[in-house]
Amino acid sequence: MPPTNAIARLRSTLWRLRCCGAEGMLETDPRTFAIASGVHVDWWRAVDISSRILSTLTWTGAPDPMLLADLIPLLEAGDLLDGWSDAWAAPERCRYHAVRSLTLNRLADWSLDPENHNGAPEQLAGGASYTHALRGTAPGLYSRQSVPAASLSAPHLP
Repeated sequence: MPPTNAIARLRSTLWRLRCCGAEGMLETDPRTFAIASGVHVDWWRAVDISSRILSTLTWTGAPDPMLLADLIPLLEAGDLLDGWSDAWAAPERCRYHAVRSLTLNRLADWSLDPENHNGAPEQLAGGASYTHALRGTAPGLYSRQSVPAASLSAPHLP
């Protein structure tokens, strides 16, 4: 997309946000703009919670029920940036899908381990079911994914 088209698209989007009462969502100055510090982005939140759950599973062996309660609705919300055609969106959507899949696979593995059945959080059952639907296969019949730790960081926008 030529820069002039991108600038026009951005101005149009910002104007629509302003008309919708979302003026405080962005911080701007004459040269830059950014999402305001008080705005929560579900994408960043899901990646952050996923990385915290993966860390918890690695170090303590059990997922934090509070993190699960926060994560499951985000994972059930659907694909990231669905329908966006911008060049940067496709790789970020793929990266997010890999992080989401890794998290759900680890949660499903944890929930399927007989040693973890006592006191397993109820939310995990929903997460495991969602994982199997995402995989499209029965437990144990999927190929493991490997996602580098660096890819669990916040998304990189142009």
